Amino acid sequence: MLRVAMSAAVALVSASATADSQPYERFASQTGVGQPHYHCKIKDSRARIQDSACLANGRPFFEANHDNPLNSSAWHGFGRSQSASATGDRGNHTLPRRMVLPVVEIRDVFEPYASYCRRYPGHCDLSGAGVLELNPDSIRSLELANSSVNLAINIGASDRDLYGHEDYWEYPSRGIGDCEDIALFKREHLVRLGIPRGAMTIALVHHRKELFPHAVLMIETTKGTYLLDNLENEVVLWYEAPYNFEARERAGGSWERYDQRIWKYE
Repeated sequence: MLRVAMSAAVALVSASATADSQPYERFASQTGVGQPHYHCKIKDSRARIQDSACLANGRPFFEANHDNPLNSSAWHGFGRSQSASATGDRGNHTLPRRMVLPVVEIRDVFEPYASYCRRYPGHCDLSGAGVLELNPDSIRSLELANSSVNLAINIGASDRDLYGHEDYWEYPSRGIGDCEDIALFKREHLVRLGIPRGAMTIALVHHRKELFPHAVLMIETTKGTYLLDNLENEVVLWYEAPYNFEARERAGGSWERYDQRIWKYE
């Protein structure tokens, strides 16, 4: 059943691939993203990080003070739980499966994302169902979409090389994109597979050890908040990823920024 659904999605994007104004359809049809990849090789994270345009050129949405990593938590119990998840001890934590963090600011969408939304207004409409029913079919769809897109898209040229200026949010061009481009592409791809758009948001994070800024796709489900990452093929709960969360978009179009004092860095 899942194979049929994914094949139908590929046929859909292939049939609708037309002009350069349809970069998602064009790229999906060229690469065959959506076909099941059951034996995807997980790319080495450090190699990808070193080649990443995010590391070389990216800037965080909000400034974070990495020169003074916090050693205490402003959120009761969070520091101990984060330490457990950071060391890979997934069975020893008290964090909620749904990501709920202390918000210190809600602000309008920032310009790089606003520009993307102006070009693709329907792709930023997160109204509708805000939670995905997690079952064997839906988790398999998430896993296959994450691994197949990771396999199809390489991190290479910077936004300046591709578009003439930095921090340009767009669907991957010629099989090349940076972290936010890949996150946006995954969301649109999952919409074609029947995942509700309202359950998928972009989050801006910092790697807990490497300290680089990064963008990931978050999926709100009936069994917790899951994270899809272009540096990792496995779909994990939010606290299992090696990131400290800085900001996340909301369904209404604004973004929420989290209290950065709760985080630890290695």
